[in-house]
Amino acid sequence: MGTGVVAKALRKRGREVLGIDLSPAMLRRAHQRLGPRVTVADAASLPFPDRAFADAFAVWVMHAVADRAAVLHEVARVLRPGGRFVVCNSGAPEPDEMQRIVGPMLAALERGNEERNDPEALATLAEASGFTSLGIGLGAPAPFTEDPVEVADAMARRSFSALWSVTDEQWRELVEPAMAALRALGRCPRTRLRRERVLVLERR
Repeated sequence: MGTGVVAKALRKRGREVLGIDLSPAMLRRAHQRLGPRVTVADAASLPFPDRAFADAFAVWVMHAVADRAAVLHEVARVLRPGGRFVVCNSGAPEPDEMQRIVGPMLAALERGNEERNDPEALATLAEASGFTSLGIGLGAPAPFTEDPVEVADAMARRSFSALWSVTDEQWRELVEPAMAALRALGRCPRTRLRRERVLVLERR
């Protein structure tokens, strides 16, 4: 759920939303947007009865969870037949000066594990949990603002999920040069473009 931005938008469209997240800090922010419709929980062990929900969504989550099969199984368990699970992953920003720095670093770190960011691979994995893929869509380019120095600082804090388990050698050879190159761009917020990848799964 994160900070509840997507859930708030769904509620404005008339949907009743209940959100979960592992992070109490995130849920404190979500609570400000949604009130008491949020709870701390692990998506791999949902505290809800079978077939309790009509639909579910996950935004920028599935690439980072340790056991994607367990999450898919749990979501399938709590969805009613015909319910949809919408999975939104962030696509790479469109080519720009920052992407030419960060993109190769992420590609090198994720080599051999690219399926974690591949919606087609997730769709295949979901079949075993009782889902059918209804397709993968690509959103329109959406603008967002990032400051190169702030991105470098976030990398130093290992905020990117791709940095959670890097080796000391990878850190020296890949991450540190990328942080230095970002900082060399200076503190100047830039408008960037990104297209979301959306996978729609239906509970059989």
